[in-house]
Order: sequence, then structure tokens, then C-alpha cells
Amino acid sequence: MKKFIKDLKDSWKGLPKIIGIVVLVFIILFILIGGYIWFRDFQQSQEINRVEVNVSYNLEKCSDEFPLLFIVFNKSNKTVDSITAYIKITKKGHSTDIGDYTRYYFDKIIGSQKGYTRCAKYVLSEGFEKYNEPDNLVFEIKDKYIDFQE
Repeated sequence: MKKFIKDLKDSWKGLPKIIGIVVLVFIILFILIGGYIWFRDFQQSQEINRVEVNVSYNLEKCSDEFPLLFIVFNKSNKTVDSITAYIKITKKGHSTDIGDYTRYYFDKIIGSQKGYTRCAKYVLSEGFEKYNEPDNLVFEIKDKYIDFQE
């Protein structure tokens, strides 16, 4: 019986070392997987930043009904599948967004180093219609979401 207990104690001596190795392997795997995910997300954000989306009020290139000119230029190495852009409409010198429907979706496929233009209309929020003097309004891209083809 004493020999059995001694053999049992001896067999447990290497257990902390084995547990340490297993924990170390899991930590290394965690770091590698986390690094890969971070790098992939970083590359994706770099590609998104290479897609320029601008908006302006432009009656030379657009009609009275659709006076906003969106200009998109894809400087990324990928093909754009679709774009969702949110605009902010403010009075000059003010920060309150007075736009009502400010989400614009473009499903135009845009190749690398290619551009696209589109005219659209805008609506001011209820109660702000009286400020609809385009010379006194500022139109800017608030946010954009880009979907790339795989």
C-alpha cells in the first residue's frame, strides 16, 4: 500500500509542468487568433478609408428636385458592392443636424480606381423647413458603410 501511495505521489509530480504547458499553448493560441482578427479588421478599415464619399448642393450637375451631388471614388484595391452613407445637414455656424431622412444607399458596383456620381434629394426635419436656403446650409458625410465584393 505504501508503494502504491508513493507511486501515486510520484506520478502527480509532473502534473504542474503539464498543466503549465497546456496553459501556455492556450495563451499562445489566444494571442495568435486575436492578432489575426485584429489584423484582418485593420486591413478592412484601411480599405474602407480608401473609398471617398463626398456630398454637396450642386444645381449645375443636379436638378432642383434632386440637388445633392454625391461623388464616390474607390481608391481601394477591392471592388465596392454597395455603400450606405449618412449625411448631416446643419445651418452654417451651427451643429444641430436638421436633416430628416439622411440615409442614402447606393448599390452601384464600383471597381478599383473608379468613380460614381449620383444626385439625390434631401428633407429637413419638421419645424426646420423655414431654413431651407441651400446657401445657408452645410451638407457633409456623417458616416459611411462600405460592402466589398469578396
